[in-house]
Amino acid sequence: FFAVILFGFLSFSNGYSFDMKEVRSLYIAAVQALANNDLETAETKFKSILAFPASRKQKQLKKYKAKANYFLGDVYFMRRKYAISIGYYRAVVQKFTNYDIHSRTLYKLGRTLVLYKKYGQAIAILNEYLAKYNDKDKLGDNSLYWIGRAYIGEKDYQLALNTFQLVLNK
Repeated sequence: FFAVILFGFLSFSNGYSFDMKEVRSLYIAAVQALANNDLETAETKFKSILAFPASRKQKQLKKYKAKANYFLGDVYFMRRKYAISIGYYRAVVQKFTNYDIHSRTLYKLGRTLVLYKKYGQAIAILNEYLAKYNDKDKLGDNSLYWIGRAYIGEKDYQLALNTFQLVLNK
């Protein structure tokens, strides 16, 4: 039994050829755990997906790694560990630009930066979201709201007021 475990460990670290069904099963279990607010299990399973080595199945695996980063950002956001959340959201924004979750992640990154009091960065990210995606995910008004909050954080009350009026005048 010990030899089988040792062989499995050595095989994984030496280019273990995994089946995408393993990754998919981990992903489904992680999403279910997140839906049940079992953040610890979700975190462990999403991190397991990130630990899979590069392989011939890189394109399929990359999709799961993008979503694992996205949801890990959510896990840490829910725990109010904004600095860690920002790191996972940035990974998606920087490494996975061609994925459907890119737009929502850009928004979440901006919102989280506001809560982490990185107002200048938040404004830039949320303006980038608006410029690239406008209201693609129906987050345009929310983006303007968070930009307004960032301006309040910077004590630029006139820009905050102008931003909030943009939302109200729609």
